[in-house]
Amino acid sequence: MSARPLRNVHACACVALAAWASAACHAQPYPIKPLRLMMPYPAGGSTDIVGRLVAERLTAALKQGVVVENRPGASAQIGTEAAAKAPADGYTLLMATSTNAINQALNPHLPYDFAKEFQPIALIANAGQVMVVHPSLPVHSVREFIALAKAHPGQLAYASSGAGTSGHLAMEALSSAAQIKLLHVPYKGNAPALNDLLGGQVTCGFANVVSVLPQVKAGRLRALGISSAKRSALAPDVPTIAEAGFADFDITAWFGIMARADVPAAIIARLNQEIVQILSSSETQEKLLSYGLDSSPLRSTKEFADFLQTDMRRWSKLAREARLISQ
Repeated sequence: MSARPLRNVHACACVALAAWASAACHAQPYPIKPLRLMMPYPAGGSTDIVGRLVAERLTAALKQGVVVENRPGASAQIGTEAAAKAPADGYTLLMATSTNAINQALNPHLPYDFAKEFQPIALIANAGQVMVVHPSLPVHSVREFIALAKAHPGQLAYASSGAGTSGHLAMEALSSAAQIKLLHVPYKGNAPALNDLLGGQVTCGFANVVSVLPQVKAGRLRALGISSAKRSALAPDVPTIAEAGFADFDITAWFGIMARADVPAAIIARLNQEIVQILSSSETQEKLLSYGLDSSPLRSTKEFADFLQTDMRRWSKLAREARLISQ
């Protein structure tokens, strides 16, 4: 046999072997290697704690490690952009929050299109925020606060953990609904905002129920209302803002797992199934409640997608009304 036929036989064998290897690879069940959960927030914060809780349980369910990778900065934009640029193979997930929806509403110049470049996997939890005031402020209800703000327009200063955060937008929503004018004082995080609120440098603000409840019980802050549609199980005596006469008021921070929009549907379905099973556990629900969060009742990816569209429309409307959109 000549050298040319041998070369042809060898080439055909290589092609066949490559095709078999490719088919075998595709036939392997997902996942076959560790996953990354891109975390656009610092380690130790509430979002990081929730993400690590899910990652730990997802590791056990998938029999593969789920490694949390913190990429904080620029109001969650750095970590979100990194997830948008990752391969669409289902091995990089995004820990998404309401901040992502708010960013999309406030900034038309983001380096990614959150609504188009990501798809929902599972909504984990949501949380209302408690409106608190310094005890030196002579008000004991949302209605009394509004009356005081109307009597002193632009003079009551409120703290937030940063421009564009859910606490900032919650107070803007209340200001819009009640037709009052307040002075916004943004801080670089929850801790410094809370410190100045406790010190009386600012008079009010919205904050996570777990972070302020000890201060409320100690009398160092006074709780007026909560931003969610229902009262918190951790603070059942704190009325909702809706109970003060604003029937449609429902501003919550949410936490969810997402992936690039072009990740295959079969992978998304598998991840949704596993995470939903994790969230169905009473142990997980109790753990989330201890963080001041309610486990989401929404289970399917479609329910999450519908929720997300509604949330983004709400933030966009509020951003326009409050003139918060970046130019």
